[in-house]
Amino acid sequence: MELTCRLIRDAVKAEVRLVDGADPPDSTTIAAEIAELEELIASRPSLAQTLRLLVAERREKRASLRRAAWRRAHALKLDALPAETAYRAAIADMVSVLAGSNISG
Repeated sequence: MELTCRLIRDAVKAEVRLVDGADPPDSTTIAAEIAELEELIASRPSLAQTLRLLVAERREKRASLRRAAWRRAHALKLDALPAETAYRAAIADMVSVLAGSNISG
């Protein structure tokens, strides 16, 4: 039973890692904004100094969003997995039936 519960936890962790690899939607929007600002810097060098500050701010915001998404994904409480709880309940039912005198049950 413990092996199966460990496998359930490992599967959930693997799924969290897959989800964790994706950028948050706001981060994708910010990446597009950064690309636009960099195009403006290339086309209008006179605005470069001002726009570089905006690009730096947007990059910091994107990094902050990514860190927050990572923390949320890794803060998952693995003690409360519904699949593990259901598996443990099913095993407990089987054990009680097999331990009883009426095994037809």
